[in-house]
Amino acid sequence: NQGINRVGQNWDQYKQNFNQGVNQIGQNLDQYKQNLNQGVNQIGQNWGQYKQNLNQGINRIGQNLNQYKQNFNQGVNQIGQNLDQYKQNLNQGVNQIGQNWGQYKQNFNQ
Repeated sequence: NQGINRVGQNWDQYKQNFNQGVNQIGQNLDQYKQNLNQGVNQIGQNWGQYKQNLNQGINRIGQNLNQYKQNFNQGVNQIGQNLDQYKQNLNQGVNQIGQNWGQYKQNFNQ
């Protein structure tokens, strides 16, 4: 009878240990699943932030290019205006020289 009781106690202990092991595996799986989901969510958030930063960078490049183009066009227009003014001043100078020469010639002949 003692032997039978001992087998019964051993079996109860084995069954208890087995159930604890199964429960521990279940808890470990639940924790793993929770950690995995958190990791997936974090990746999703990181990707969303990366995409936002990338789009901001692309928009900034576009704005910089537009500003550069505007500044370049303004510079070209300014050069054109400066050349027109220079040509006008040069023509006035040539005309003035011509008038002065005519006046000088008239005075000389007098």
